[in-house]
Amino acid sequence: MPMSFLSSKQLNKYGRYNGEPTEEQLAHHFYLSLSDIEWINTHRRPYSKLGFALQLCTLKFLGTFLSEPTDVPPNVLAYVARQLKIADLGCIHNYLNRPRTHWEHAEEIKEKF
Repeated sequence: MPMSFLSSKQLNKYGRYNGEPTEEQLAHHFYLSLSDIEWINTHRRPYSKLGFALQLCTLKFLGTFLSEPTDVPPNVLAYVARQLKIADLGCIHNYLNRPRTHWEHAEEIKEKF
């Protein structure tokens, strides 16, 4: 996609987090509905559920996926994990152990939307 209309400052901010989202942004873009949680829970392991949810919420917030899907601000990770009742935030490090997983999850999310 051509992005020549963006300034260099805008281009540097495009498609990535620029600091931690506010409480209002978390409540609006990172809230998981019951149907979201049901969908997320079709995945087996806590890190898979959390990684999937982070990709879903990142897409809602940024309008794109991250090349490193776990590269989210700490408050995003904590907010999403709390909704999924995942206490071990460190489990997210296992999400990228199988490189294809996050690509498959992104495709699943794209198919739905």
